[in-house]
Amino acid sequence: MREPINPNNALKGLHTSYIATTGGGKSQAVLQMGLIPRASQVLLFDPAEDYHTLSGLKVHRYYDLRSFMIAAMKARRKRASFRIALTIEATKRNLMAFCAFAWTLGDGGRLLHVVLEEMAVCELGSGKAEGALNKLCVLGRKFDFILHSVYQRPQQVPKTVLSQSNRVWCGKQKTSLDAKYISNEIDLTVEQIKTLKPLEYFYSDEMGSVKRGRLRTPRR
Repeated sequence: MREPINPNNALKGLHTSYIATTGGGKSQAVLQMGLIPRASQVLLFDPAEDYHTLSGLKVHRYYDLRSFMIAAMKARRKRASFRIALTIEATKRNLMAFCAFAWTLGDGGRLLHVVLEEMAVCELGSGKAEGALNKLCVLGRKFDFILHSVYQRPQQVPKTVLSQSNRVWCGKQKTSLDAKYISNEIDLTVEQIKTLKPLEYFYSDEMGSVKRGRLRTPRR
């Protein structure tokens, strides 16, 4: 598979981590925070089928890697926005294959959002990210990738994911240890983070500015 094209070191680093315990609103944050504009091209690793629409557009879903790749390559050739999801078992092998393919579509002049759900389930380890995931985290910025990483606990994913996220959405945390881990990355105290209730959040943007808010209750 080919390497991405047109590297551009002037592009901003806008990778985003969404971190919260079960029911804390991680996937809703992807849907509601407005960090993926309507006129965007988006690939999703979505094992649990959490996304049916995104930014008002339908998510087109594929259940095997080959069909997903064909659809994504065809869509990427066009300038139109799209939402294309791969729904497949949440394993390390499958997520890494998804990342390896996404990496080939990089273009420093054409933004591509990549959403990674169920990262903790994929058992990626807590050390340095590997393979294409590491490339997306560390080098993705200059090829116009914005990575949206969704997980429950920072200790359950490679440390590279959070360290390379210039934007952090922090929802309710399960333990004080989780809160402490995140507090070391953004300008908040453990006590502040521990006050969060389900759907409440702190959001640290790429400038390091932190705001508090609450997501809308999702419709049933």
